[in-house]
Amino acid sequence: MPTRPGHPLVTSLTAVLGTLGARLLEVRGEAGHVEVTGLTISSRRVLPGDLYAAPAGAHAHGATFAVQAVEAGAVAVLTDPAGGEMCASLDVPVVVVHRPREVLGMLAAQVYGNPAEQLRLLAVTGTQGKTTTTRLAEGALTTSGVPAAVVGTVGTRVNGMEVTSSLTTPEAPDLHALFAVMV
Repeated sequence: MPTRPGHPLVTSLTAVLGTLGARLLEVRGEAGHVEVTGLTISSRRVLPGDLYAAPAGAHAHGATFAVQAVEAGAVAVLTDPAGGEMCASLDVPVVVVHRPREVLGMLAAQVYGNPAEQLRLLAVTGTQGKTTTTRLAEGALTTSGVPAAVVGTVGTRVNGMEVTSSLTTPEAPDLHALFAVMV
């Protein structure tokens, strides 16, 4: 089962920048005719047309991998001021904000067409019983003919099909891409 839409929407980088509003510090390079079809935080998973998000990480700065991301097809890079300096020689627009991770959710929602707005979402939190509760809810929904998906610590399923996931809690771009697949 795919984890990203097979026929992605095309969003202009200019529209993406408009979403940032006052959070936008700087754009290095020409953004006018750049079209974005996806968003990822992993340089290893960049697809042509992606906006590559390069925040500082626990062990390395995402901007360290920006060249690899651009070679894989990233059309722009989103990073912080330190990352902006590291990306100075790139031939794609570099979008600089103070805290890239804080804007990932809203940018991913826009890039993937706000798919969560078309879904009914249920959340289960707590210390014990989350897996049991989600399995019961999924079973009740599917038995009633309602398509269901589960994203959780024991795995991700969409309409009963397992979806590969490397993290128990998906990053915002991965979650919105998965929502777009669900729609």
